[in-house]
This record gives sequence, C-alpha cells and structure tokens, in this order.
Amino acid sequence: MKITDIRGTVLASKYDRQIHFAHMDLSERKIILLEVMTDEGLVGYGDIDGPPAGSLACLRVIEESFRPLLVGKNPLEIGARHQEMFAILNTLGRYKSLESYVLGAIDIALWDILGKATGQPIRNLLGKRRDTLLCYASLGRLMEEEVRAQVEQYAKAGFGGVKIRIGFPDARDEKIIEAARSVLSKDAPTKLMADANSGWQRANAIPRGRELDKYGLFWLEEPLQPYDIPGYAELNASISTPVALGEHEIFNRYDARDLIVAKAARILQPDLRQGISECVHIASVASAWEIPCIPHFFGPAVRFAAMAQFLGSIDNYVMCEYPVAHDPIRFELTDPPLIAQNGRLAIPDGPGLGIEIRRDTVEKYSLSDI
Repeated sequence: MKITDIRGTVLASKYDRQIHFAHMDLSERKIILLEVMTDEGLVGYGDIDGPPAGSLACLRVIEESFRPLLVGKNPLEIGARHQEMFAILNTLGRYKSLESYVLGAIDIALWDILGKATGQPIRNLLGKRRDTLLCYASLGRLMEEEVRAQVEQYAKAGFGGVKIRIGFPDARDEKIIEAARSVLSKDAPTKLMADANSGWQRANAIPRGRELDKYGLFWLEEPLQPYDIPGYAELNASISTPVALGEHEIFNRYDARDLIVAKAARILQPDLRQGISECVHIASVASAWEIPCIPHFFGPAVRFAAMAQFLGSIDNYVMCEYPVAHDPIRFELTDPPLIAQNGRLAIPDGPGLGIEIRRDTVEKYSLSDI
C-alpha cells in the first residue's frame, strides 16, 4: 500500500453560544479536515485547529513539507513515517510549532488507515482495556447562579466530573468555586475541577492556590503561563490541590519527562493534536511515575474519536474531557456521532477511528474561498 495524496479541507461553523476562557473567546470553530489517500482506496482522517487555537497556514505546511515527504510511501509503517516527520521538527528545535500539529493529524490518519486495513478499532491495535469512557463536562465561563445550575445539571446527568473556568481579570475565582461546591459535596461521585487558563500571576499564585485548597478540587488546571515550569514546581509543592498541566506545553514525551522531573504537575494533559503515537509515549512516561494521563480536549470530531480510541487502551486513564457547547462540525461530522449518554461515551467499534465522515456535513461547512 502507498500514500497517493494528502489533502486538507477547511470547515467552519458557529458555536451555539460564545465561550469565554481567561486566555481567549470562542464563537466559531475553524478546522482543517485532513485526508490521507492510498492506492488501495483506504482513506485516513485527521484534523487540525484553525484560528484562534491554530492556523490555516497549516495548509501550506501540508503541501510544502509533508506531502512531498510521504507520497509514495507505505502508510502502514507508522513508526517509520513518524520518525521521518519528526525529523522535520527536529531541525532547529521546531517541536512546538504548527508543523507538530500537521504531524499529529497525519499520524492519526495513518492509525485510521492501519485500523481499516486490519479491520480493527485503533484501541485493539494499541491493546484494548475498555469499551466505554467516563466523561467530565467541560464548561466555559459562568457566573455564580449559572454555575450552580449547570454543575447540578451535569452531576445529575451522570458525568464523572465538572470543570469550571476561573482566572479572569475580575478575580471571582473563589466565589465561582464556592458556588459550584455548594451544589456538589466533596464526597459526591462527581468531581469538581477548575481551569484558570493561564490567568494567574506567579507572584500571587501560591496564596490563591491555598485559598482554594479547602474546596477539595480534583485538580487545578494551568493557572500559570505554560512555560513557567519553575513557577509550577513551586506552586505544586505549596498547595494540596493537584496541579494539572500539558495542553500548551506537552508536545512530546521529552516535555512530559521534563515536567515530571521538575515536579511541576501531578496530572498530565497532552492533547491528541500531537497524534496517537506520541501520546502513547507520553502516557507511558507518566505511567512509569504513577501519574494520571487525562488528555485536554476542546477540539474537533476526528481528534475526539482519536482521543477515545487512545483512552480505550492506556493504563493511567481516569476520565475523558467532554466540552458541552454545541459545535456542529464536532457533533454532525461523524457517523456515529460521538455523544455521551448518562455521562459515558461508548468508544466506536468500527475499524480505525471507528467513524465515517459525513460528506454532507463537509459540504455544508466547507469554506471554498480559502
């Protein structure tokens, strides 16, 4: 089998409501739907974030760097293809770059092809451990009354956790967490987490973290700038709440190793934008230190399917992040749609990613003027 082409199609859709984080606002989703074509008719899928989380410049990266490298080669030799692609990033230290996003999407597509070629879902190829995932509801910014209602709603719906957003300039963090905790006791089966989205300053992070310790959060996520590893190490050693880190800083197993050695976090959160192959390495590194791997996700449908397959195989799984805002090109792009029921997600059993791409959805949301 040989790769014959790699294509990218830009899709865009509006969220059902604007989503506010401390570091950005989201009102629409733009992605590049990536397709790796083969001479045997099998097609593998991946996706890449468009702005604001990514860039449509990845289309040129596909065309100029990765397509010439991979066309004509065997897609089933995933290790060899990954090594060749990583060599591009290894030049002048481009590990944390748009190129890494393209590498990750292609890697997911290659695993999709391998699964389709063997008739197996990816988690079977990785070493299946489970068929369903406990999800946690991932929310945007809410005020006190809103947060009470939504935390209660998702706890009653059976979700294993609810993650609320803090870290905004008006510093209502404790009020928001207090409101959430008022409807969700510390011994409830539904966990409570808070994501500050890098909204805190290092100078006052420790006293702010200690103020929140009494609320028994399951974790405090990325309160500082992601590159401030010494600051995270100091904070993690100074508060009882576990610090979670990785969305912006873990691009490969070496990043994971360095964060662990620095004692910067007690939970690692890579994003599947780095691909299945590298996330397996990251999870294995974390597992050796008995650290949970709970991937970050606020992305598109194909990556969600990849995360589900990945989480179906690792030994340090805890929960699956499940953004609750409605994004059409996440919920309408795949068959079956990846929708949690009673707080759990059934991992698709079809070959590869376990999903089919709905071409009507691609046509509906594609941007022809890019």
